[in-house]
Amino acid sequence: MQLGFSDGDLVDVHGEYADGKDRVLRKFRAVACPTARGCAAVYYPEGNVLVPLDDTVVGSNTPVSKGVIIRLEPAGDGPAGGSSEENKQEDMPATV
Repeated sequence: MQLGFSDGDLVDVHGEYADGKDRVLRKFRAVACPTARGCAAVYYPEGNVLVPLDDTVVGSNTPVSKGVIIRLEPAGDGPAGGSSEENKQEDMPATV
């Protein structure tokens, strides 16, 4: 593996977007796999938190799941799982 990580390391995966919102998958295990240089693979639905809700592909209006830019960091002390500033409970509409 590259970027200073070893196969099996726990990493935090951050989605990078111009809107500046923090979208992160915490404590995911890095696994070496044959991908093109500069590419990564993430399972879904776990990876959904990395995709902005309002960013869609022109023409199909589907999420940009295949074009997510990420940044990897060593896993921090927070709980495992996904979190997103745009998916916080206080931002969700009230249910009817």
